[in-house]
Amino acid sequence: MQPPIIKGIQYRDFPRVKADFWSGGAHAKEDWRYMAMSMFIKLSPSAQAVYAKLKGNPSSLPLPADYDLVEPVVRDFMVYMDIDEGDEAAGDQKRKWWREEGKHLFGVPAPAPNVRIFEPITEMNPGIRVKWDRNDCVVAQIPLGQTLTETMRQLKAKLSRFEFANEPPKKAQPKYRFQSSKLREATLAEAQVILNVYIGTQKLPLWWIGNCFNILPWLCFDEAKAKKMTPEALSDSKELISVATSRLLRKAMLVAENAARGRFPSTTPFAEANMKAYERKRGRPKKNK
Repeated sequence: MQPPIIKGIQYRDFPRVKADFWSGGAHAKEDWRYMAMSMFIKLSPSAQAVYAKLKGNPSSLPLPADYDLVEPVVRDFMVYMDIDEGDEAAGDQKRKWWREEGKHLFGVPAPAPNVRIFEPITEMNPGIRVKWDRNDCVVAQIPLGQTLTETMRQLKAKLSRFEFANEPPKKAQPKYRFQSSKLREATLAEAQVILNVYIGTQKLPLWWIGNCFNILPWLCFDEAKAKKMTPEALSDSKELISVATSRLLRKAMLVAENAARGRFPSTTPFAEANMKAYERKRGRPKKNK
């Protein structure tokens, strides 16, 4: 049974997480894309098919032609894919996954290469210990009795003798890196939630899903407005909303299928993408007699 017509439901942005080397053994700057990629991998039919095979579960989804490319990604995100989205504790389980596994996929096993200032050496505190933190460093002694201008002049001259890196070393690169993309967080968040609703058990019409999330604000309507519209106007609005929702779903599917190959965020089409896995039969569903 189709639920009442509603519109304007607000979807949530992706959670932002980070990791600190000193407290967890990996450094990852705060970003929403870590959890976003994980969510899209879980929605990928290719990843779902491989997940079922690895778990020994039956699946109606075909294994991808590039199985060898998808399989290691699914293994890396297996624990995340185990999480039941309907469980009240799902949020806590995702945070636990990030602390125990996720940060090691997206972070680096070294602290951020930042300049650190230690406490002053004084008569009361005549010495400190500085340990190597996996980043090669220069330790400087700077007298507090000189001006900042003179200090900066001397530092610039003395540090010029050392060879500094032009870019982060290869060993500091995370296992999963993001592609440059014009896709906005809001677009991906909307695409992700709409795909989730579309593949849900209720099999809601495209126009209802798009209308629910206000995909075309100037055309969307609620129950009260729908009753005042002519049948032709209502039909036209549903058609246009369906088309817009279909386009966003295609974008969401491409993002999910690319994510299952370790590419994120990307809507680049490719031959191995299973774009028909969630395709519905055309026409109205038949009623049981």
